Amino acid sequence: EEAKGEGAGVVNVRVGSYEDMPSTSIIVSSLIGTAVLFFRFVVRLSTVDSIYFVLTTLSTIGFGDLSLVKNTSRLVWPVRFVTLILSFVGVYLIGSFSAYVVAGRLDLAPSASSGQAPAARRSLQSLPSVVFLFLLGTLVLWKVEPCLGFAEAVYFVLSTLTTLGLGDVVCKTAAGKLFIGVFSVVGALVFGAVLGCVALIPLQAAQKKERELALDEIPNELNRETFEYLINGERVRDLGLSQDPRYCTRDEFTLLMLVDLGIVQEEDLAMCRDKFEKLDVDKSGRITKRDLQLLAARNVVRNVAAKVLYSWLPSGRGKEAVVVEEEDEVVVEEDVEVEGELGAVVK
Repeated sequence: EEAKGEGAGVVNVRVGSYEDMPSTSIIVSSLIGTAVLFFRFVVRLSTVDSIYFVLTTLSTIGFGDLSLVKNTSRLVWPVRFVTLILSFVGVYLIGSFSAYVVAGRLDLAPSASSGQAPAARRSLQSLPSVVFLFLLGTLVLWKVEPCLGFAEAVYFVLSTLTTLGLGDVVCKTAAGKLFIGVFSVVGALVFGAVLGCVALIPLQAAQKKERELALDEIPNELNRETFEYLINGERVRDLGLSQDPRYCTRDEFTLLMLVDLGIVQEEDLAMCRDKFEKLDVDKSGRITKRDLQLLAARNVVRNVAAKVLYSWLPSGRGKEAVVVEEEDEVVVEEDVEVEGELGAVVK
């Protein structure tokens, strides 16, 4: 009733986006904050050094320019343990982010042609993000770090993006450390995702070749063997695609080919069928307006049954609604008195 106007009732499904990960963001933010407090008050690093160390460790770089344990040998293993946790979380984040981008569920450069675009196209679309990060990092470090020349700034940014972190060139100023801390996390995520897309290019090419070979197994001209496969083949029977032994519809053929090519799994079809069965109220094999009417009638009967049960207990006499199905609507005649056993009324 709340959905009015054209398009009411249409569900827009978005699978996989930045909105899918709020809980992960909260957990990671809490971990970063706790780690910063640990290195600030337990290891007694400065606030800037604590943030710098936590972020560079989270990005799996680890420049090695900070002495974590200063004359307190008993903290060696707690510090190592916390550092390892940060590195494991960083590996997980970079891997997960890369997997989302490679799968087309996150876009570094959203456009109308993104999403499930080929890896080569997504790599090209993401390239401006990497170039922007490279130029931004180089110019900022060149300005905030007086000891770095332009060539050293370029080298430092590239070694940060690739998570190399040899430690031969590091930041000295507080501004440089804060910037490179944030830059290292963002750079590792973006650069890792782009490399994942590039690595996927030959795999997608091989998969496309395999699909073409599988499709070539079905001849362009129909013969008896192909007809039998489409009507009564083992996979057709397993998938329950052929509803009539006399013919194979376009939709049935398309679903069969999608499964044969490995684009759709049998489990996917099973889940879709289960959802269809829930929507097909009259079990006719088609979703029609009658299903909508029957569902409305079912909901009315449920509400009436609850009222009947409530009114029956104190008085021994209840009321129920009579649901009459007509062509275009469901007419509910309420307040019809009935008598009989409670079980019969509820049934």
